Amino acid sequence: MLFRSKNKAVYFLIVLIVILFLGYYCCSNLNFGYVLQQKDILLDFVNKNYTLSILLAILVQTLIVISTLPIAGLFATTCGLLFGLYVGCAVAVVGGTIGAMCSFFIFKYFLGNSIQQKYSKNLAKFNREIAKYGARYLLILHFLVIIPFFLINTLSAMANIST
Repeated sequence: MLFRSKNKAVYFLIVLIVILFLGYYCCSNLNFGYVLQQKDILLDFVNKNYTLSILLAILVQTLIVISTLPIAGLFATTCGLLFGLYVGCAVAVVGGTIGAMCSFFIFKYFLGNSIQQKYSKNLAKFNREIAKYGARYLLILHFLVIIPFFLINTLSAMANIST
C-alpha cells in the first residue's frame, strides 16, 4: 500500500477540503444565465477547437462528478448547448461515467474497508441487497433520484461489489 492506514484519512481529508474549496470558489456564481452570457465565446472556441473542446468537456464533467459538486446537470445542459443533443449527451455520459468510476476507486481505496468495518451493522442491509441484486439494485437507486448520486457511488464503493 502506498499510504499507511492512519495517513489515509488525513490525505483523504486534505484532498476533500481542497476539492470543496476549489469547487465553491469556481462555482459560487455559476448558473445557466452565466453560461448563456458566455455562449458566443464558448461556441467560437468549440468551432475553432472542436476535438480539444470535446476532450476538455469530458475532463470537466469527470472532475465535476468526482468532486460531487451539484452542477453536473448544468454542465450536461451546457454540453448540449455547445455540441448539440447527441454529441453533448455522449460527452456528458462519458465524462460522468469516467468520473463515477474514479470516485468509486477513490472511495474504495481510501475509505472502503474502514467504513465497512466500522459501520458493518448499518451497512448489512445494503450489502445483502447488493449481493442479491447487484447492478440492478444500484440502477434502481439511481433512477429513483431520491438519493444523491454521489452517496450511491460512495456506498457502492464501500460495499462488496465489483467494478
